[in-house]
Amino acid sequence: STGGSDGTMPSSQEASGVMKAGVELISLIRRLASDAFGVVEEPGADLPLMQAGMTSHSATLLRSLISQELPQLRARGVTGLAKLPPTLALDQPTVRDIAEYIM
Repeated sequence: STGGSDGTMPSSQEASGVMKAGVELISLIRRLASDAFGVVEEPGADLPLMQAGMTSHSATLLRSLISQELPQLRARGVTGLAKLPPTLALDQPTVRDIAEYIM
């Protein structure tokens, strides 16, 4: 969101809510990436996923794992997306990029 509900700058409470949702989303995607890549350590938010061990198979798995979370994310107002593109993890090269795309 780029502004408040009336088109003005967001209130500090709205901005705080967006930041909190962003931090939670990044944490979720890091955990799902770790699961998809079969590694114990979660990738950093700005580490290119290819450097974190992503393969074409794990990119597909990551998209699937994130897709399973979309209904809950929509219910919490984090995203309006109903589905993710098949090339999500290739088009959005870091966890932070994926989170920003989803938000």
